Amino acid sequence: MNEIFKQVAASVVASLIAAFLGQWALTRSTGNGKLSAGRVSSVRLSSVVIGLAVFYFLWSSGHGGTGATPILQSLQAKPNYVQKGGRVTVTLQLDKPAPKDISVALTTSDPAILPLDGDVTVPEGSNMATVYSTAISAPDYVAPVVIYASYQDVKKRTQVNVAGQLSGPKNPSDPAPALPQVHNTIEMARRETSPVVTLPPKPAPLSGELLSRLEEVQGRLSAEQSYWEGVRSHMPAGSSLRPEITSQLYAARSAGQRCSKDQQSQDAADLSSCIDSLNDHLNQLSIQH
Repeated sequence: MNEIFKQVAASVVASLIAAFLGQWALTRSTGNGKLSAGRVSSVRLSSVVIGLAVFYFLWSSGHGGTGATPILQSLQAKPNYVQKGGRVTVTLQLDKPAPKDISVALTTSDPAILPLDGDVTVPEGSNMATVYSTAISAPDYVAPVVIYASYQDVKKRTQVNVAGQLSGPKNPSDPAPALPQVHNTIEMARRETSPVVTLPPKPAPLSGELLSRLEEVQGRLSAEQSYWEGVRSHMPAGSSLRPEITSQLYAARSAGQRCSKDQQSQDAADLSSCIDSLNDHLNQLSIQH
């Protein structure tokens, strides 16, 4: 209401100024200072038209004019890599403050993994809004989930990579399993006379050829990770690597961890198979260069 009053006041002032200037100009042109009724009416009508034009211009600029309509400018999701149970922060931004509360539609390509369907409200006077979503499910591999935002005729998208939650260490607060108690000497004697369990022999040391292959593939893995980190650092803000590259990087890192465990356990067969698998992932990454 206060804004409309200002617009009306500005229009009245414009009309009075137009009427005064028009009448002054006609008086000067006649030379005798007297104006006919027709000329006076014409000046007043022209001033009213000018006032209405000013009012319409001010009103349209603040209510529904194309210049006042906000445009969806960007959509970001952080972090762009989460595991099951991780929370994602989604932020959308307009190019100017909203003249009133507006709703922006949000959807995801896989709501079963990352649910985010519905509308988010950008409050009046603000140019951004933030919502949160939690990854409720995830496969064993990295699943790219695309988030879409739509307002008016503008659509934006961003991507989050979701992976299954890795098994962590046991909670130290969990109670230890109760040990059975022996209540009679017969049971104790039976246990003392039970045959001794022979432990399997320690595995033989890994061959030098296998260790050389492991060292070579670990060097390739480090080089690929450095290369793609450099590519990512030169990408525009809010963008990310293609899903197939992100998936291969995650798979290569996982294979590298398995190879390290196989080396520690001196398991030559599993280590050889792990090195072959890691080389396959690195070859796929090299093709993407």
